Amino acid sequence: MSLEQKKWTPFRTFVEIVGWIGAIALVYAYYLIQTKRVEYDESIYLWLNIIGALCLMLNTVYHHAYPSAVTNLIWFLIGAYMVIKIWSEKSEHLNYS
Repeated sequence: MSLEQKKWTPFRTFVEIVGWIGAIALVYAYYLIQTKRVEYDESIYLWLNIIGALCLMLNTVYHHAYPSAVTNLIWFLIGAYMVIKIWSEKSEHLNYS
């Protein structure tokens, strides 16, 4: 069944809204880093990437766009890794202070 033939349901509307939120979050994160308004290790940048990737992953899985879903899974994992790494470094710094 093609996308045009799918009936609009409350869940489909939710998935579409979540997809747009994800797209906006990733584009905004890109804007912030490119205009040097944030650094790569700032929380806002990392969380925009994590949230954006998760939202787009949901949307792309729903639409059976699995290459995009895997790309967003990897994007999410990189963001999550960076958050854990930064938190770990901050924790170590506090322990040695």
